[in-house]
Amino acid sequence: MDVVHEPNRRSVPVVPGTPVEERFRLPAHRGKAGRVSDHASGLVNDVKEWAELRIELVKKEVERRIEGRLSTVKNQAIVGGLAAVTGYFALFTIAFALGALLGHPAWGFLILTVLLAVGTLVAKRKLMPGKVSVQHSKKTGKVEVRHDPEAADRPLEE
Repeated sequence: MDVVHEPNRRSVPVVPGTPVEERFRLPAHRGKAGRVSDHASGLVNDVKEWAELRIELVKKEVERRIEGRLSTVKNQAIVGGLAAVTGYFALFTIAFALGALLGHPAWGFLILTVLLAVGTLVAKRKLMPGKVSVQHSKKTGKVEVRHDPEAADRPLEE
């Protein structure tokens, strides 16, 4: 004899031929196949919802990382700008100090300019050996800079 469990946990024996209470019956148009398809569609919906939530989570994570990097770049730009202004003031101070020692401010600026130009040329040769060519297209208005590291070994063309 089969036993039906009611929600309040009392066991009720099922007598063959006795109708089952309404709350325990399947809908008239559904059978076991219908229940399985309902469960399968529910599972598909759950997986779809999980995938959509996962995509949203990944989007939020990417946004958070981008915002973090942008914040870092912004902070570095601020510090770099302040460092550049500090460097300019330091160069002016050095130029005026040299000018005061030599009797005229122009001499200080001239000496500092020559020292900076020599430092730039030395850094260029150390950091970028080779030939740098700059070409300007009058048609398109674009400026193209090319660096040929192998040109350092070749003699200059005339």
